[in-house]
Parts: sequence; C-alpha cells; structure tokens
Amino acid sequence: MSEDLILCPTCETENDALNQTCVSCGQSLIIVCPRCNTVNALTAEQCFACGQHFDTLGQIMARHEIRQSDRFTRQAVGAIEIQQTEKAHTQARSDQLWEKERKRQAALIVQKREQQKQEKQLIIGAVVVAIVVIVIVLIIAATR
Repeated sequence: MSEDLILCPTCETENDALNQTCVSCGQSLIIVCPRCNTVNALTAEQCFACGQHFDTLGQIMARHEIRQSDRFTRQAVGAIEIQQTEKAHTQARSDQLWEKERKRQAALIVQKREQQKQEKQLIIGAVVVAIVVIVIVLIIAATR
C-alpha cells in the first residue's frame, strides 16, 4: 500500500490519505485531539502537536483537563459577574452621593440668597438710621 492511501479500519476500503471520512462507509479517518483539537492521522498513537495519548487513559486525562479548564472558566465568569455587580453597586452609591451633594448645593444657594436679603435689609436700615441722625443733627444745629 502506498503512503498516499489509507485503509478504513471498518470496511478496509482504500482511501486517499487526505480524506477525513471513508468514501465507502463514512467512518472517520482522522482523530481530533481532545486536548488541543489538532487533526491527527487515524493511525497516530498520540497527538503530534501536544503529545496527548489517544489510549483510554489519555482520553480520561484529556476529559479531566477539559473539566478543570471549564472549572477555571466558570470561576473566571463568576469573578467577572461579581466584578460587574460590585461596579453596579458602586455606581448606585456614587449616584446617591451625587444626589445628596446636589441637594446640599441647592440648600446652600437658598441660604446664601437669604443671607444677601438680610444684609440688604441691614444696609437699608443703617442708611435710614444715618439719615434720621443727620436730620436730627441738622434740626438741632438750625435751632441754635
């Protein structure tokens, strides 16, 4: 048999080495590595890319590694969700503080206007008193 032909393990039909399935029965002629998803020849005992063995123990180890990586992925997703929740809580707290600050600023503006109004009334009162005192002094000075 030449190197560019491969026998199907199920029906023993000769297939082109580049075929991924048997032309006769449809059986897969490749092995996809469960660890790194590299396509390997059906006759390979281990992945040429990562060295993963294709025996039963190798399959079990690959599934275990995938589960471990899935666990880490779930943990990472969980961490991202926690981070997003914390960010939302932080934003809500920040919004509350800004609203409180806006109310405080509005109260300060009202208080300042009231203070300006009182100052204006005091100035007017002082001017009136000064005019009255001047008028009294002029009247006294005129009568002497």
